[in-house]
Amino acid sequence: MKNKLILLGWAVLAWFGASKSCVAANESVNRDVLKKEKLWSPGGYIERQSELGALRFGKSFTMAYGGCGLIALYNALVALGQEPSYDDFLGLATDLQCRGVAWFGKYGIHPSALRRWLKKHDYSVKRLGVTEESFAQNEENYKVFIVTVLNGTGLRNWVHTVCITRVEAGFVVHNGPYEEAFCTLAEAIKNSSRQGATAIYAMGVSKQ
Repeated sequence: MKNKLILLGWAVLAWFGASKSCVAANESVNRDVLKKEKLWSPGGYIERQSELGALRFGKSFTMAYGGCGLIALYNALVALGQEPSYDDFLGLATDLQCRGVAWFGKYGIHPSALRRWLKKHDYSVKRLGVTEESFAQNEENYKVFIVTVLNGTGLRNWVHTVCITRVEAGFVVHNGPYEEAFCTLAEAIKNSSRQGATAIYAMGVSKQ
């Protein structure tokens, strides 16, 4: 019930998004930044959200603050075999700020907006249960997961959305606090926050 209430409240906040003029101004600024600075290798994973503080996001925030959902989607596309460019990243940012950003960007992007984007662009997406049993049942069915977690045991640290990939060594959390692979999907999800994370929304993603 707590998860449903969090997601419902978050969905309400998503009604208060960024204006078209704000999104356009952000794209112009961000394009200039990415012309001058190489913040990550285009086509490679974004592993350090904290390094994106020069990129605007929402009304008055930065991607270092509220861009984890965007980064998770970008990383999922990388894992699915694309080599997205900076232009592709900016296009994703524009799409998601227009449809899914919550409370002018303060509370990031609702995970349902990521799911809608993927389905619209012809990816196969399955929403998973958020129990260890569900993770165990599905961890071999997908190589790419997008998971939104609650940091710690309360709302004080809000939420974080990550891309998790299945590799030969286990499960790797991208844009998470640890670099090693974990043995199970459930273990990877738990370690997507230093405070110990609990999943509130999860999906498996694949190409159609």
